[in-house]
Amino acid sequence: MGLSLVTDGGPVAVASTMRFYLYGNETFPTPMADRCARGGEGIDRWRVDPHPHWEPRVGSAVRAVNCFWWHVAFGPVTTSDGRVVHPRIERDVPVAIRLDVDAGPVWLVAGHPLCPGDDGAAVIGDEVVVVFTSERMAAFGFPPGPFIGT
Repeated sequence: MGLSLVTDGGPVAVASTMRFYLYGNETFPTPMADRCARGGEGIDRWRVDPHPHWEPRVGSAVRAVNCFWWHVAFGPVTTSDGRVVHPRIERDVPVAIRLDVDAGPVWLVAGHPLCPGDDGAAVIGDEVVVVFTSERMAAFGFPPGPFIGT
């Protein structure tokens, strides 16, 4: 899953990858269709221009970009008799990118979206979730502060 942006400097893709052991967001200087193993054939694509949250942002200059990294730790993994089969793993993972434009910020989160009726969302997932409000970022569990604007 990912998102392609058209910029004055050329195309930029934001995709969720496993470069950091866990899913995190990365940027690439190629469109998402070029990153697809099938060269863009058979992948679902749609324009965001007519979306009410994107429409005022299309064509706006990006004024600032910030990345939010989470430090995550897992393990150690042990068997029922206490034998360690995998050591503790700790990683810093880039889980969100914030783009500031005149019409307001946009966050690109490596996670899973909120579904109707959910009271939370999962961060660190294989989808790129586009978020338009500080309140939604707080629902993902991001701490108050400059990154989410609270």
